[in-house]
Amino acid sequence: MDRLEIALLGPFRVTKGGIPVTRFETGTARLLFAYLVMHAGLPQPRETLADLFWPDQPRRDALHALRQTLCRIRHALGEQENTARFLQTNPQFIEFSAQCNYWLDVADFREKVAEIKHHPHRWLTACSPCLERLTQAANLYCGELLEGFHLESLGFQEWLIMERESLHRQAMEIFYQLAAYYIQQHEYDLAQHYARRQLKAEPWREEAHRQLMVALSADGQRSAAMAQYHICCRILDKELGVEPETETRRLYETIRDHTFSITPPHNLPNPPSSFIGRVTELKQVLDLINKPANRLLTLTGVGGVGKTRLALEVGRQMLAHFTDGVWFVSLAALSDSAQVLPAIASVLGVREDSKSPLLRRLSEFLRDKHLLLILDNCEHLTDAVTPLIETLLQATTEVQIIVTSRKILGISAEVVYALPPFPVPEEALLAEEYSQKDTDAYLSIDWIKTLAQCESILLFVARASARSPTFATTRANILPIGKICRLLAGLPLAIELAATHINALTPQQMLERLQDAFWLLTQKCPTTLTRHQTLQAALDWSYALLTAEQRILLRRLSIFVGNFTQEAAQAVCNGHGLDPTRIPDSLRDLVNASLVMMESVEQIRRYRLHEVIRQYASFHLAQAGEERWLRKRHLDFYCKLAEALEGNDQGGLSTQAFDQLKKEYDNLQSALEWSLHEGGDPHSGLRLAAALADYWEARGQFTVERIWLKELLHQAASASSDLQAKALRTAARLAYYQGDFAVAQACFEQSAAIDRALGNHRRLADTLGRLGFVFSVQGNYTAAQPLYQESLNLYQQIDEPSGIARTLSELGYNAFRQGALEQAHSLLERSLMLFHKPEDLYLASRAKLILGHIARLKGDHDQARSYLSEGITDLKQLGNVWGILYFLEAFAHLAMAERQITRAVCLFSATERLSKTMECPLAPAEKNEHDGCLTSARCQLDEATFIAAWNSGQAMTLDEAIAYALEKV
Repeated sequence: MDRLEIALLGPFRVTKGGIPVTRFETGTARLLFAYLVMHAGLPQPRETLADLFWPDQPRRDALHALRQTLCRIRHALGEQENTARFLQTNPQFIEFSAQCNYWLDVADFREKVAEIKHHPHRWLTACSPCLERLTQAANLYCGELLEGFHLESLGFQEWLIMERESLHRQAMEIFYQLAAYYIQQHEYDLAQHYARRQLKAEPWREEAHRQLMVALSADGQRSAAMAQYHICCRILDKELGVEPETETRRLYETIRDHTFSITPPHNLPNPPSSFIGRVTELKQVLDLINKPANRLLTLTGVGGVGKTRLALEVGRQMLAHFTDGVWFVSLAALSDSAQVLPAIASVLGVREDSKSPLLRRLSEFLRDKHLLLILDNCEHLTDAVTPLIETLLQATTEVQIIVTSRKILGISAEVVYALPPFPVPEEALLAEEYSQKDTDAYLSIDWIKTLAQCESILLFVARASARSPTFATTRANILPIGKICRLLAGLPLAIELAATHINALTPQQMLERLQDAFWLLTQKCPTTLTRHQTLQAALDWSYALLTAEQRILLRRLSIFVGNFTQEAAQAVCNGHGLDPTRIPDSLRDLVNASLVMMESVEQIRRYRLHEVIRQYASFHLAQAGEERWLRKRHLDFYCKLAEALEGNDQGGLSTQAFDQLKKEYDNLQSALEWSLHEGGDPHSGLRLAAALADYWEARGQFTVERIWLKELLHQAASASSDLQAKALRTAARLAYYQGDFAVAQACFEQSAAIDRALGNHRRLADTLGRLGFVFSVQGNYTAAQPLYQESLNLYQQIDEPSGIARTLSELGYNAFRQGALEQAHSLLERSLMLFHKPEDLYLASRAKLILGHIARLKGDHDQARSYLSEGITDLKQLGNVWGILYFLEAFAHLAMAERQITRAVCLFSATERLSKTMECPLAPAEKNEHDGCLTSARCQLDEATFIAAWNSGQAMTLDEAIAYALEKV
C-alpha cells in the first residue's frame, strides 16, 4: 500500500507513493479532505459535514454536494468505494482511517510539541533530544494551517481559526526557544533566522524584536540592532498604538551606550589548555544537571582524573542557563573548616553584618538567585562542606551545586557521578604482531585510525602537538603512544605530564623509561598497581627527568597555595642551592613540563600547581627539611607586600591595592595560619593582620579574621607598642563592623592610650574619630562630640587636610542628627573646601549627602537636588554601591517633600530592593525614617497606585534607579 503524505501547514500538498496528488478539482474537496484527515479515526456524521461545508443549501442539496465532493476525493486518491483504504464510509458516517499508511504534518508537529512538554528537563534549550524535536517541529511549520484557503461557512471558519491559532502559538514558542538557544550558542545567524520567522508571522511580537536586537548586537552589528529597535517602535505605534516595553527600551539603551553584554556574570578561570575528549561524560553530566530533581552533583574520582576540568567545562556550557551566573570556588588552598563559608561568601560578594550570622546572610542572598555554584577540591573539608550545602539547598530553590571531591558527601540530595579515566586502546590492538602485519595500505590506515580515535591518545597527541607543532601520529609512533596511555591507566594528568617531554624523547623512549619507573614501584608493592600508584609512578618519572635546580624549585613552589607571581617565587624560593636569577628560566621549564600551570590574570602572568602535583612536591619539600625556613620567608614576603599596599591611617585602600590583595589572599591566609602554628612567627603574623585591616573592611568578612587577630594579640604579647596599637585598632574596626560595639570601644581606647604614650598623633587622631563614630552610630552624640573635637585638633596640629575635612564632616553629621542644621551646614561646607585628593571623592560625596538632607529640611529643594545629583554621580564613578544606596534614599525623601508621592514610593522600593540584594542594610536612624515615610505615603495613595509604584521600583536595576533619581521632574 502506497504511503499517503499530507502537508497542511503552509501550502496544501499531498503525495501518494512519492507522486503528487493534484486532482481534487475544487478547494472545497481539499478542505473536506483536510478536515477528515485532521479527525482521522473519528467517524463524521454526513449531516454534520453537509451543514458545515454547505450551510446555505437545503439539507438534501448539501448531502448531494457532499457525495459529489467525496467522489472527487476518491478519484484524486485513486481508490474505488468498494476497495477504499483511506476513506471508510457508510450511509450515516464518513471516516478517514487512522490505520492506513499515511503521514500528516500537523499530527507530527503536535506529537513533537507534546513530547517536548512532557519530557523531564530543567531547561528546554539544554536538553539534546528536545532540541532535536524543536528543530524538526520548526521545519514542519511551513506556514499557517491551510494557508490561503477560505470557505463561506461560519462554522468551518471558526474551527479553522481556532486550529490555526493553536498551531501558530506553538510555532511562535518553538521559534522563540530556538532563537534563544542559538543566542546561547553564539550562532547568531541562526538566532536571527528564527527571530525573523517570528516577526514574519507577527511583526508586533516584541520579544522577537528583542531577540533580533541581541543577536545583531552580539554579532557585531550594533547599528543594525539599534535600527531594529526603531523598526519595533514604528510597528508597535502603527499596529497597536503603544510604546515599547521597559525591557526593550533598556536593551536598546545598553546597546546605544556600549554597555550591552550577552554573557551572564561568572568567575570561571580561563582554561590553560583545550578541552579534549570526555564527549560521553560531558553529555551525561549535562543531562544529570538538567533533571529538575538533581540540585547537587558530586564529581568523584582519583586525583588527576580531570574532575576540575570537567566541572569548569560544564559550568562554561551552562552559563546561559543561569541568570545569576556560574561561580567557581576553589577550596584546595584551605586547611581550616572555618574558612569554607567565608571563602564561598567572598566569591559571591556577600559581606558580614552585625545583625545576622554570615551563613544566614549567604542563605538570604541566594534565596532568590538562579545560579550554579562549583565547589572544587572538597575532600579534605567535607565536615564543613556537607552541612553547609544542606543548609543552602534547603534555603533556596534555584541554586544548583557541583562538587568535585575524591570522596562523596553522603547526603540524601547528592547525585554521584564517578568520573572514569580516559578510555585506553584495547590490548589486542597494541600487540606487536598486530602492528607488524602485512603492510597492506588499507589495513595500515585502518589500524592507525582505530588507535588515533581513542580519547587518551587524542589527549596525548594534543598536548604533544602544543609542545612540538610538527608532531603527528604515524605508524611508527602510534603503538608506543597507545602503550603509554594504557600504562598510565588513562589518567589525564599522567598522560599530559608524559606528553610534555616530546621534544626530548621519542614516544618509544618515553615508554621505556616509564616502564622502568613502574618496575621500581612494583618492587616496593608487588600487587597490581592502583590508579593512585600509577599517577605516583608518572610523577616520579617526571620528577626524575628534571634538573637539580628544577627539582628544588618545584618542591619549594609547593609552599604557595592558589596562584603566585614570578616575583614571589624569586623572593621566597631563592638560596640554599637555587640562584634567584635562574628561577625565571626554571619556572618556564616547569611550565613546559606541565608541572606548573601558567595563567594570565588581567594581562599579568601568574602561576599555580595542580593540587595533586602540589601535594607531591610538598612531600619532597618535607623530605628535604626545608619547610620551616621557607614558611618563614613566605610569611615575610607577604607581610611586606600587605604593608606596602595598605592605606594611610584614614583608610582609603585604593582599588588597585584591593584587587592585588584579593589575588594574593590565598597565600596571605596561608601565611597567617602558619604564623599561629607551633614553630610559627606570631609577631610577623600580627604585622600582617594589622596591615590587612582596610582589605578586610572592604571585603566585608570578619569572623575568622577576628579569631586570628585575637589569638595573634595573645601570642605576640611582647610585640612593640606601635604594632600593638595598630593591631588593636584593626581589632576594633572589625568588631565595629560586626556590631560588637563594646569590644570596638575597648580596643579603640587601648589603641588610643598607646598612641598617646608614643606621641603618634596622626594615628591617634584617626582612632579618636573612629571611636567617636562608635558612639555616634549608637545615638550617643554627646559622647562622640569631644572625641571628634580632639581628633580635629590633632589633625590641625599636624596640618593634615584630609583628616581635618573628614572630622569636620563627622562633626557635621553629629550636628545634623541633633537638629543643629545651620551648624551642620557650616561644618560640612568647610569640609568640602578641604577635599582635594582623588581618594577624598567618597568622603566629599558623603558630605554632599548630608548637605542635601539639610537643604531639603530647610525647604530649598533645588539646592538639595544639586547636592544629591553631584554626590550620586561621583559615587557612580567610584562604583561605591553602598554610598549610592543612601543617595537613592535621600532622593526618595526629596520626592516626598515635593509632594511627588508616587515617585517617592518607587525610589523607596528601589532602595529597599537594592539594600536587600547588596546585603547592605540601612543604618538604624535612616531605617526608622524610611519606614515612617513609607507609612505616610501609603496613607496618601490608593492601594492600586501604591502597589504599582512599589512594583516599578522593585523591577529597577541599580543604573535604572540612579537614572530615575536624576530625572528632571
